[in-house]
Amino acid sequence: MKRSLELLGAESSGLDETRKKNILNKSLDDNESLIEVDKLSSLDEKEAYLKTLLEKYPQGYIGSKLLLSELVKEKDLKLSYNMLLSAMFSDPTSPKVFYSLAKLAAFYDAFDIAFKSLDIASWLNSSNSCELDQEVAILKQNLLERKLLGAFDNSKNDFWNTKTPEKYKILERIYYESNPEKLLKYCKHLVEQKVANQKDFEDVFKVLYLLKTNKYLKEVQDQVLVSNLTEVSKGFLLGLNLYYSKDFHAAISKLQEVIKTNPLNSKAMLYLALSYLHIEEKEKFIKYSELVLPEAEDIFNAVYFISCALSKQKMLNIGGYPHDKTISKEISSILQSLIDADQYNFVLEINKAFDDLDFYKILSYLPLYMSELFIRKGDVNKAENILIGCTNKESHRIKAWICRVKGDESASEKELIEYRKTYKSSEDIVFQCKMVDLELPDVLPEDTNKLLEILEYSYKRTKEIITDLEIEYGLNSMTCIEATCQDCCTKTFPLISFIEYLYMKNWLDKQDIDFKNQIINKSKTIVNDFTSKYSREPEFVIGEGQDYKKSYPIDFTFDCPCLGDNKCTVYEARPFTCRAYGFTSLDGYKYKGCNYFLEQFKISTGLDDFRKVISTKSFADFSLKIDKKLFGQKILGFIPLWFIQSHDETMEKIKKAISSYSS
Repeated sequence: MKRSLELLGAESSGLDETRKKNILNKSLDDNESLIEVDKLSSLDEKEAYLKTLLEKYPQGYIGSKLLLSELVKEKDLKLSYNMLLSAMFSDPTSPKVFYSLAKLAAFYDAFDIAFKSLDIASWLNSSNSCELDQEVAILKQNLLERKLLGAFDNSKNDFWNTKTPEKYKILERIYYESNPEKLLKYCKHLVEQKVANQKDFEDVFKVLYLLKTNKYLKEVQDQVLVSNLTEVSKGFLLGLNLYYSKDFHAAISKLQEVIKTNPLNSKAMLYLALSYLHIEEKEKFIKYSELVLPEAEDIFNAVYFISCALSKQKMLNIGGYPHDKTISKEISSILQSLIDADQYNFVLEINKAFDDLDFYKILSYLPLYMSELFIRKGDVNKAENILIGCTNKESHRIKAWICRVKGDESASEKELIEYRKTYKSSEDIVFQCKMVDLELPDVLPEDTNKLLEILEYSYKRTKEIITDLEIEYGLNSMTCIEATCQDCCTKTFPLISFIEYLYMKNWLDKQDIDFKNQIINKSKTIVNDFTSKYSREPEFVIGEGQDYKKSYPIDFTFDCPCLGDNKCTVYEARPFTCRAYGFTSLDGYKYKGCNYFLEQFKISTGLDDFRKVISTKSFADFSLKIDKKLFGQKILGFIPLWFIQSHDETMEKIKKAISSYSS
């Protein structure tokens, strides 16, 4: 196995351990764990039980995490907070989690954190639970009374200073799910509140801009006009909307109106400067940048650095700048938007100024983010030059990326080894999934052959995304071969849809009859083993929302009928799950892959806390539409079930299963 893979420390796929846990605790869920805890008499026993449970099951279990946080809050603030943080990762839209955060912050007199957490809880709740609304109101009143009595606010102490929850981060997580409808729902809930403020609207405009469409921005603009905000705030937000809509000339006109009314409006001045930057009017950008009053947000510092670069203003090399990483990331984001606005030559000019003025030494993370920006643009030589002299460990990962782009796998491997040398697989690196959609059509053709063509396109698109992820992250899609592991072909089994079966069938029909019969005979053996073990035949899973574990018990394992000589014998026709395995997520929260792939994803970058993965949901939605179009119901079955009879007999079995389900 490659040394770069060995350094990750994964000694097995982990599928054995996961399956054993699921078998031994197959009935245990969050509610049942809370019932078990309630039976325990002492607080120490409850705490010990929950710690053991959550070490085994770090994902999900929101209620259990909230309870453990409450139990330990007096003696272990860090653990208490980490449990809430873990719950936020599992469900970033849970109002109960943020109410619990407010209670914890209130207990330690971190009033600002508590108030902001309560504000978020109210927004996410959106009147779904009147009881929670009442609890929020009671705690808020209690906090106000304590502040009136002169209690000191600890929100800025060493522990709480970096713990302020942000609405934008929550919206960004929803965006990463690749679910525009859900995102728009929470955006509307936020701005339709009577207490919605200017910052709420700013967060909504900023996240909707990521969708690369003006459709939703216009809807929020209408909400600005009927809000309770001041006319100055409304004017600024309308200007901000024009900026995010890339109508920079109109944005300039609107923001200038705001500044005439309020010359000290720093936000309006900031986005006025940025609008001039995007139409390459450097002098006006510098002029208005110099008038901007500094605020806490990193974008203000980012604009300051860009302005200094364009005005050739040297800065003292102070050997470390506060918020270096976040400012550098913001600079990169602004320059990426310039590239999107066809201002690449302007970006090159700014980059040269950064280099000439030694900004890459002042902001140590800036060369890293900028090199990534240039790689994505396809200018790898520029990216390589920026990294000269960079000593940050991340430079090895980016150099490996550059080597892969150039096709030099040997050099890439050397850089990956340098990057991974200090990595410990036990390190708890938490990452978020950023879903990459397969971009399959919403409207499907009537012709089955056309549907198969779309399926083939989805397979091609899957391969393209995996290749991009391999190149960028240093992932290895051949890990199964490198690790001589076929666990996913022996310890798990994919449930495939009708269209995937049809694709495999058509491929098998073109193969040698002996090979085809081999697949059929192996499938019959597996089905007979299933029938013998459970005294019933396996059946198709019909309808949405069905628990496939009831149809296919998790303790039933077999070698896939398509597995032979430690490799897939139907590789060209394999289903989506097999093609995308190790590179996917279904919901945007949970990553789907074995330990070998997980460890690669964990260390794939230190510059972002998200990882791009293929959206399994986009494929599932596509196959669901086909099933409903052809049969009226969703249909899934494990591979052997599809191939133990002729195609006509399979169709009859499906129709019978659907009829039984409907009745």
